[in-house]
Amino acid sequence: GGGLDLGENRLDSSGKGLDLGEIKRKIEWKDYCVSETGVWYIPEFITSKAEKLLISRAYDNPKWVKLRNRRLQSVGADITQNGSISETHLPLWLSQLSEILEVSGAFSVPVNSDKGVRANHVLINEYKSGQGIMAHKDGPSYYPCVCIISLNSSILFHFYQTLHDAKSINPSLQVLLEPGSLLVFSKDAYRNLFHGIPERNVDIILNPKLTLANYHHLSKCRKDKPNPVTTPTDTCASISYGTCTPDRRKVDNVTCARTCTSSERNVDEIVVERKTRVSLTIRKVYERSAGS
Repeated sequence: GGGLDLGENRLDSSGKGLDLGEIKRKIEWKDYCVSETGVWYIPEFITSKAEKLLISRAYDNPKWVKLRNRRLQSVGADITQNGSISETHLPLWLSQLSEILEVSGAFSVPVNSDKGVRANHVLINEYKSGQGIMAHKDGPSYYPCVCIISLNSSILFHFYQTLHDAKSINPSLQVLLEPGSLLVFSKDAYRNLFHGIPERNVDIILNPKLTLANYHHLSKCRKDKPNPVTTPTDTCASISYGTCTPDRRKVDNVTCARTCTSSERNVDEIVVERKTRVSLTIRKVYERSAGS
């Protein structure tokens, strides 16, 4: 793939950084826009070797905060209870990752800015199979652009118009996040849409060519590969591509988006069996001026 290779064992002298090597490159963002609401999806943003290294770095710190539906680490700058910014520096490996994103234009191109923006805050989330996160907005405390790197498992990521839609799991937009991929959202998707991950063991996507915003950007379904594979190919989360059958009802705590009828035997479907997923949610604490 053409992802960023951070090196599997290549570290800086401290042993905790990343050897960036020759990985800084520009991304043709217009080629990766999957929704006019302001959503971009870059498959294989990092290589499998880089993915293993990032997972290792994520687990170096034993100080996880356990929540009901996941555990996390909050790293770097953050908003204090009185609304001020705590300027805690990112560890070297996350600082270097932020540099990669800055050089790629991840925080500037989506908001139509020519100014480089360096992230200063990262949430490291761990989701076990069956875990998710309630629909929410990140709000005005952060620069209005978010980068999410997914590691070790695929998962279905939802955007909703309202919380009522979220409660009934009726997304206005859904994106399948593959291991090693980069999701960026800004503009309307950041300001006005809610986003979340349903608590499931399995994600079932019916008729994905129509219902999945990033179908043609998936590593196995890009336009240069018109025939999706028919066997599981994701080594970290089992993904299979097949056809919907009339008797499809429920699979391991997941209800299909709709029940198939006898005339829909050839409707494509993608089934994702979730494994433990680690995500890096990379943001900049928004240093707003008074009155903004």
